[in-house]
Amino acid sequence: MQAKDHKGVERSMLLFLLIALQYKVLLFYISAMNSRIRYAVASLICIALGLFSRSSFYDFPDWSDAYVGDVLWASMVYFLIAVLNPKGRISLKITLAMLFAFFIEFTQLIQTDWMNQIRSIPSMALVLGYGFKWSDLWCYTVGIGVAALIDRYVVKH
Repeated sequence: MQAKDHKGVERSMLLFLLIALQYKVLLFYISAMNSRIRYAVASLICIALGLFSRSSFYDFPDWSDAYVGDVLWASMVYFLIAVLNPKGRISLKITLAMLFAFFIEFTQLIQTDWMNQIRSIPSMALVLGYGFKWSDLWCYTVGIGVAALIDRYVVKH
């Protein structure tokens, strides 16, 4: 009878461990989902601010037309990368965002007919841009840096 009870205890412990493991996996998934939601909200805020900075609702200073949209676009890129990899190291997110942003900027040196036709679509123009500018690379660096600081001190907490 004791051998049978011993097997019952083993099964109960195994069942308990499986439930605990599933609970841990579920908690990990929920915390990752919450991070994804936070990053998605941050990217939507960047989009809204970027569109607002280009609107005629408010008379922004001239310098903001040249720089604010690019800074916000790069921040949005960082947060979208964070949506895909919410548990990733900040340094990895910075690297991927910089590579993507710089790649897009350097593709603006390509001025073929088919590429310009894609850029003529307003939503694609917001993503791909029109012409290469060195100042955009600085704006991307600042935007990604600000987003990383927000990630470190606001989103992660």
